[in-house]
Amino acid sequence: MPQPFQCPKTGTYYYRKTIPEPLRPVMGRGREWKVSLGTKSLADARPLFAAESARCEAALALARASLKGESKLQPSDGPKLADRWAAAELAAWERDSDRIRQFLDRSGGEVVMPLERQDTREPWGGPDLQRLLAAAIQQTLTEAGHPVPPESSPAYLVLRNEFFVTWHSLCWTALQRHNGDWRSAPSLPAASLPLSQEAAPQGRIGKGLLLSQVAAKWAESKQQDSAGLGDLSKTIAEYTDCMQRLIFVVGDIPASQVSKSTIHHFRVTLGQLPKGRWKPGLTLEALRAQAEQGAATMELATIRKKLAALATIFKFACERLEAMEEEPVAASGVLRDLRNAINKAALHKEAPDKGYSRAELTTIFSSPLFKSAWSPKRADYGQALYWLPLLMAYTGARREEVAQLLVSDVEQDAESGVWCIAIRPGDGKSLKTVSSRRRVPLHDDLLDLGFLDYRASVPASGRLFPKLKPHKDGLGHAIGKTWDNYLQDEVKLQSAAKPAHGFRHAFKTLCREVGIPKEVHDWLTGHAASNVGDSYGNAPISRMSEELKKFPSIARLAGLLQ
Repeated sequence: MPQPFQCPKTGTYYYRKTIPEPLRPVMGRGREWKVSLGTKSLADARPLFAAESARCEAALALARASLKGESKLQPSDGPKLADRWAAAELAAWERDSDRIRQFLDRSGGEVVMPLERQDTREPWGGPDLQRLLAAAIQQTLTEAGHPVPPESSPAYLVLRNEFFVTWHSLCWTALQRHNGDWRSAPSLPAASLPLSQEAAPQGRIGKGLLLSQVAAKWAESKQQDSAGLGDLSKTIAEYTDCMQRLIFVVGDIPASQVSKSTIHHFRVTLGQLPKGRWKPGLTLEALRAQAEQGAATMELATIRKKLAALATIFKFACERLEAMEEEPVAASGVLRDLRNAINKAALHKEAPDKGYSRAELTTIFSSPLFKSAWSPKRADYGQALYWLPLLMAYTGARREEVAQLLVSDVEQDAESGVWCIAIRPGDGKSLKTVSSRRRVPLHDDLLDLGFLDYRASVPASGRLFPKLKPHKDGLGHAIGKTWDNYLQDEVKLQSAAKPAHGFRHAFKTLCREVGIPKEVHDWLTGHAASNVGDSYGNAPISRMSEELKKFPSIARLAGLLQ
């Protein structure tokens, strides 16, 4: 009994069947019917395999009938095929705007719809239109794997009528675009519907997948591929948001219709709209109006980041779903052009200091919070608001790396006896990169300030900061906002550094100032090895601890220790 094929490289299951040689020209799929089932679970793959097998067998039967010139079209297929023709024609206009001319005419020096000059005695148009519609019907049926039915058949009469109506809609759209309105488009609700007998595209997989469906399948696969590596909801939400923005601009079209010009249009549109989240319910014109009235627009780096996210999803659509012929973002060259533009812009402005200076660190840690003279009015974070900034300053760790620590992650190295924090995934914790997994020695100042006493004061089986609440953006999200407000309202700090990430940049700068070797502070911060040799072996805790003694005593500069 046939079974799903599992790709040895990716682990994804596929349906595969050799197509008989006489049927290959008709089916247009090469020698093999091969479709990704979009899952690495055999249990999930089996029902998908059975459904795809049924579609394949139906396609083979259809191809055999086509070779014999037997049409199996039903009248209900007419609107579906006409909408497919219109969708393909609109996509062609995106690549070549001159194509709209064949849907326009001239009268008295003005550009008009051809229907306005049509002879009323010819309800189906003159010979030129008859030839155009016949060619469109022929091409659309060929792409669907169907022969053209006899002209006297009910199916053909419906086809002729539906294609004529659709031609009229395309003429109207062409006139709008000739007049400068490239947002207008006819409604094509039947374009993605399956024919009464058809192999693909339909169902869960294939070229008929809409953008929203591709995004959902990417998210599902991302969760499966990263099982056990922590919560990916934030990453998935960010990437899905990029796809939702594309859908907002171009519509929830089939992924196969996204071209290089579509991506260029989206990139230009992003630059015309306000940055940040777009308020639901507003139209594209309303958002443009906000930008024209002074609302800040997206920076080039932000636009590039969003397009790079789309490239990731579209690469998945190409390689795993076979829903696209090429990945349009990379093919368009827009990422390269944006990178060059960003680099050129950087030459003409001074880069802000991303990290806190020594003076700023002293100001921060000599402020009321660290002298038990201030606490949030409403929120209760326990002692997290006190310890998180200190841990970030003395370890260079990211906010979320520290916020998600378990009590058991504060441990004593068996060989050296050095106390350290273990930054690792699992138990609801996630990491940004592979190199982020590490152990970081605790500076003597942290021990002198009573960090181990704090550790002993919370339940040993739970989180180090148990009062931090889960959030889609991480355990440190809420406290991050409070910390930002505290620096602005209480400390009155004027700094270009980001509230939390500024500690990470400051840590690297201070390490360089005091002569801690690069490989050591890369070990401490979890930055990737710069060459293959550096990736060999482990990072010794004893060496890191010894080098960390050079790190300046910020607590003493701030008066927290004598």
